[in-house]
Amino acid sequence: MAHAHTLKSHLSVLQTSASRFASSPAFYVPRTHSESGDVSSWEPVSYTQFLLDVELFARHWAHVLTLDGIPQRSVIGMWSVKLCLTSPLLVQ
Repeated sequence: MAHAHTLKSHLSVLQTSASRFASSPAFYVPRTHSESGDVSSWEPVSYTQFLLDVELFARHWAHVLTLDGIPQRSVIGMWSVKLCLTSPLLVQ
């Protein structure tokens, strides 16, 4: 008997995870000393906070792109020169 599988997007997986593991850490971000740049601690980001941040980011860019005349559901590429990840990023 064949099983019907529904495809899940990264966003639907995040929504499910946020509802199941709301306050659990999804990952940790480094806090650094302003002078030395050394990592002083790692701050947890919960699944709920991550989902809220993703939704806020999406609303912001949807607004910006709409103002620029880009139709909804257009495929675009983005390049951020200020985005910086500190290695290692702790993911649970």
